[in-house]
Amino acid sequence: MGHMEAIAEGLDAWSIESICRGEHPDPFSVLGPHHDGKRLWIRVWQPGALQVNAIDSVGHVLSELSQLDPRGLFAGVLSTDDTRPAYRLSVLREQGTQELEDPYRFAPLLQQDDLAAWSAGQHAKPWEIFGAQLCDVAGTSGCLFSVWAPNARRVAVTGDFNRWDTSLHAMYLHRDAGIWEIFVPGVQAGMHYRFDIMNWQGRHEQHNDPFALEVSDSPQFLSVVTRHVPRTAARALMPAGAESAVSIYELDLAAWQTAFGPTQGNWTTLAANVLPCVQSLGFTHICLLPLSSHVLEGIQGLRSVDRFAPAPRFGTPEGLHHFVAEAHRAGIGVIMDWSATLFPSDQHGLGHFDGTHLFEHPCPHEDFVHAAPRFNYGRPEVSNYLMASALYWLEHYDLDGLRLHGLSAILYNDDARPAGEWIPHGHSGLENLDAIHFLQSLNRRIAACKPTAIVIAEEDTAFAGITRSAEFGGLGFHYKANDVWLNDTLTYLRRQPSHRRFHHHEITFGPSAAHAERHLLSLSYRQLGKELGALYSKMPGDGEIRFANLRTFLAFMWCHPGKKSLFMGSEFATPAPWLPEKPFDRSHEQAPGHRGIRALVACLNRCYRDHAALHELDCSAGGFEWISQDDADHATLAFVRHSHTGESVLVICNFSQDRHPEYRVGLPRPGTWQRILHTEDAAFEGSGQVGPDALQSEDMAMHGKPVSACLPMAPLSVCAFQFCASDAG
Repeated sequence: MGHMEAIAEGLDAWSIESICRGEHPDPFSVLGPHHDGKRLWIRVWQPGALQVNAIDSVGHVLSELSQLDPRGLFAGVLSTDDTRPAYRLSVLREQGTQELEDPYRFAPLLQQDDLAAWSAGQHAKPWEIFGAQLCDVAGTSGCLFSVWAPNARRVAVTGDFNRWDTSLHAMYLHRDAGIWEIFVPGVQAGMHYRFDIMNWQGRHEQHNDPFALEVSDSPQFLSVVTRHVPRTAARALMPAGAESAVSIYELDLAAWQTAFGPTQGNWTTLAANVLPCVQSLGFTHICLLPLSSHVLEGIQGLRSVDRFAPAPRFGTPEGLHHFVAEAHRAGIGVIMDWSATLFPSDQHGLGHFDGTHLFEHPCPHEDFVHAAPRFNYGRPEVSNYLMASALYWLEHYDLDGLRLHGLSAILYNDDARPAGEWIPHGHSGLENLDAIHFLQSLNRRIAACKPTAIVIAEEDTAFAGITRSAEFGGLGFHYKANDVWLNDTLTYLRRQPSHRRFHHHEITFGPSAAHAERHLLSLSYRQLGKELGALYSKMPGDGEIRFANLRTFLAFMWCHPGKKSLFMGSEFATPAPWLPEKPFDRSHEQAPGHRGIRALVACLNRCYRDHAALHELDCSAGGFEWISQDDADHATLAFVRHSHTGESVLVICNFSQDRHPEYRVGLPRPGTWQRILHTEDAAFEGSGQVGPDALQSEDMAMHGKPVSACLPMAPLSVCAFQFCASDAG
């Protein structure tokens, strides 16, 4: 046997050719150390090398490798009995000699327990095994890369560390789990990478890491090797349960960022500017969108690309930790707009990730919704991936909650699909049973892992049991955005005040149905876009009339049962609609009329927090009592909110443009009722027609109550009175 035949022993022509072409499906079976029963062979792939030697830690040559193929395949024999010998490579190129580690001398590192847990869809923290994990192996520093792509023919990691050469770091496949891995020595934090995936057709595609913890900004959107940042320091958690005051300020981070001028803001400037504003307005929480990275503009993260990485335009993951910590120090909880519905199908996303329907449903009738694929919730690994994303944000960044949007697109098989393009489940129903099971499991996991977190559903159908416990057939969300209330109320208030008496049912239905679910009254970005217009533009009238209508709407919203959420700009009645990626225009914040709205919102939040009757029984029928709901001729409503401890707040709303100088209203309790709010207060730039500071009950029956009080009602106004003392007191 000749010399070349000897060093090529065990290799056939196909193996040599496929290694050199970067197409071998199992490079670990060829490259690195291999014992043939007699000798220990080392085979090395170094394209462009003139000579390769195996050396020890001090540079002594252990073996001069011979060239098997001029394209860069070398092999030689080591005199050692160690099946995993410690050696380095000395590589001679035209530019000079370089010493480096051979990634194929390291055995696979992933543990069988992790692989089995992932395949079963039960891995608690898959972000700790997937993606890019910086580590030391046998004294060598580097990075363990791993990715789930069970149907790929070959996977390689490329990046700054290998000049994006797809042939250098082809990965090892754990066939039972469909997971590829490779330990690449010398990789450091901050380096960029991607996965080169050869699909079953032999076509190569570049994909971002689905578990990337950091990504670069546009136009490349590359995955970034990063170190795990320690969790935010523990803090005293704010109560945010059904009996707590929950008032959310929803903001578009990109709009706030670009409002800082030529020097765009980062997490530090965002914290310095956003948090004092939110604190002064009295909101208990902020909801951030878009927080996760996304590629397409104008969708605000609704189709996130990187479900573990903060959007890089705002700074580093460390910066987000700083922002959340500063918010908590200011007493503000942080909620993230999070998506588990649709995702991009381009090379940046997860579509056909390994050449097959991996993350999306394999059935074409189940795949695309609104021109985007939706997840295959029935696949354990996909369900595990999404749950891990949600828990990562809550645990790692210490967020206080998630808001899930677009649930109608996944709860129903026929959503946005014509007849014949959807398949009913086995019981001939419309519901997507896999998605329902996933949401139930997700909420159970969140409740177990972070019981203080709140989870909000945005779902605009009549799906029953959104906030009912999963153990009793519900989905287990804490709150559901009450789109029915919002649509009815805005429809009613868009009407001219003189016409409202003919549509009184639109304003009375909401309170009557407020307890079917635990509701969040949410005026979100979805209702304030370019086509729909700003909240200010939805109100009829001009000048003072429009501001009075708006004050009436906001006060009715804050006194109505349900938690609160308001989109940025609405707190000072910005006349401009929200435009994605455009700077947040705050020029009207201190303008006449607008500053009165801002003062009112701050007062509403203060009253909402300070008076248990306005929030404690938000989600219970016992917290609401109608006084008058049928006075359509005067376009008025009166109701009482109650607390556990006996506090009562009377709310009277006049939606007409008429002044009622002697309006009599029934009272549930005799005694003194102290005014705590009036939307026509001069502090809110109203007319100042606020009437008496207190009401004293009279022994005159009204509205089915044995006692009542008479007060003047200003046009387009809401007033509220707290019960102070009984007549006996």
